[in-house]
Amino acid sequence: MKKLVTAFAACMLAGLVSAQVESQNIVGYVSTVNLAANYFTMVAPPFSAVGGTAIPVASLFSDNSSFIASDTEGGADTLKVWNGTGYDTYFFSSDADNKWASGDDSFSETTATLPAGSAFWFFRRGAALTGMTVAGQVLTTNVTVAVAGNYFTMVGNPFAAPLPIKSLTAPGLIASDTEGGADTLKVWNGTGYDTYFYSSDADNKWASGDDSFSETTATLPAGSAFWFFRRGVATSLTLPVPFVL
Repeated sequence: MKKLVTAFAACMLAGLVSAQVESQNIVGYVSTVNLAANYFTMVAPPFSAVGGTAIPVASLFSDNSSFIASDTEGGADTLKVWNGTGYDTYFFSSDADNKWASGDDSFSETTATLPAGSAFWFFRRGAALTGMTVAGQVLTTNVTVAVAGNYFTMVGNPFAAPLPIKSLTAPGLIASDTEGGADTLKVWNGTGYDTYFYSSDADNKWASGDDSFSETTATLPAGSAFWFFRRGVATSLTLPVPFVL
């Protein structure tokens, strides 16, 4: 399974995502998402569904009219959602009247949901799409994500604002003077991964792989996602609200 994670992680492109405020209300914010042509884009919903519930896969995007449908995954726009050990697949199915369907049931619109703090890969089968929108309710409370022990977990920034990497916390974070011994983040930068790890040389703070002696000031843009590699037993990663309303 680790080979599968590595294979996916090594070849994916993260999309360009920016948040826009459409009203003064905390409901109705919109994110602009760009999806690479014939390639993967890592996306994290930067909201919850209105009412604070998990976001239905069927309504991740406000407008599905630009997506490519097919009666097979191989010909359709596709979502790959990390489930902890592998990927759950959803594709834009012509057999489901051009709706998002599970790879296990291509004839029915899926009822699956994504919790806050999750992320997915989007594989676009045609020309790049720009200005795709994700709308919902802005999260105003901290989000906690369960992370597996000695393994990868895909985590998304669930907030409608940049999230400082230095603000991420978890019980029992493991520090080391090298990435190989510490809890680690892998953030796609468009051509490769930027690495951050819990550095003992930085007084047990998150530091860049390029400067392990200084606490990082880097942020995770709204709608972006990353891999978290936990060096010890399973724990819970807390993503704190990065703004005050």
